[in-house]
Amino acid sequence: MDIDDMTANEMARATELHNRLYSNPKTRARYEALAKEVNPDAVTTADQLEPVMGPLAERLAKLEAFEAKIDKSSKMWEQKEKLDTLRNQFGFTDDGIMAVQKAMEENKLSDPLEAAKIFQEQFRPTPAQVSNHAGWGNGRLGMSKDEADKMVDNPMGWADDEIYKILGENN
Repeated sequence: MDIDDMTANEMARATELHNRLYSNPKTRARYEALAKEVNPDAVTTADQLEPVMGPLAERLAKLEAFEAKIDKSSKMWEQKEKLDTLRNQFGFTDDGIMAVQKAMEENKLSDPLEAAKIFQEQFRPTPAQVSNHAGWGNGRLGMSKDEADKMVDNPMGWADDEIYKILGENN
């Protein structure tokens, strides 16, 4: 059988294309899959690897699921430690911890310490009101500065004097 030059060139280019597609790791699997569509009886690299890759894929899926559980458990443990820190170092009660957890959910936070900051900002106590007390003298106690100094310097003597004043007023 004689092949003319044009057919020989086409066959050479087709062979070169086949070799390039088949030898390139990026195109080989797709090339084999296309060849399998045309010829279903063809045995591809994927077909040869299936007995090994199938069980490995199953094990990989189990391993990934296990890693996800470990990751979730690790995050839960870290969160528990941070909640314990809130309880032990900052004096949060069980109700306070529950409020922090609620703030975490509402604000979509994963860090309890950040949620605690938000919680504390929302429920910051009002500052104490300044009293009218102007010191001991002329304050609410109604005593002069001399009486206050005497009470501080000699409390028992001051108490005795007060008792005599009270008893003397009742007579």
